[in-house]
Amino acid sequence: MDKHERPYTCKDWEQVFTYSGYLSRHQREVHKNNKMGSPITCPHGGRDRSVGNGSTRRASIQEHLRRRHVPDTNAKAGLRVEVSQLRREALEKGRRIEELERRYGGRRV
Repeated sequence: MDKHERPYTCKDWEQVFTYSGYLSRHQREVHKNNKMGSPITCPHGGRDRSVGNGSTRRASIQEHLRRRHVPDTNAKAGLRVEVSQLRREALEKGRRIEELERRYGGRRV
């Protein structure tokens, strides 16, 4: 088939498509003829795609999840810094306890 041939026509509009898959997608998304069941919605509540129409394309939801719900790398970096700091403080306190135990012969202060 020549790439300029468009044998698939939308019955509702005068729009033509090269491939049957393009026509099917058009019918699903524009005319809401979704044979695949209900639209796919975002699993996270309180977002645009978690209510309403959602999306008929899995790729659209995957892209939404990738862009909107990625873990914040800055938050992860901040947590790593905080954990490192807490470990250092715990190590210093442990050394201080050992020093006090040596100084006072194991007696509780």
